Amino acid sequence: MALTRDFKETIKKRVECDPDFAKSLLHEAICQRLNQIIQVG
Repeated sequence: MALTRDFKETIKKRVECDPDFAKSLLHEAICQRLNQIIQVG
């Protein structure tokens, strides 16, 4: 499972260095969560 750790570290570093990426990632996460809530009812 070392691949998962490397992926998480890569994303964390990118979020720290790129505010636009961080904002987009947060926006996508919120949209996905809202879509799940709407589908469940």
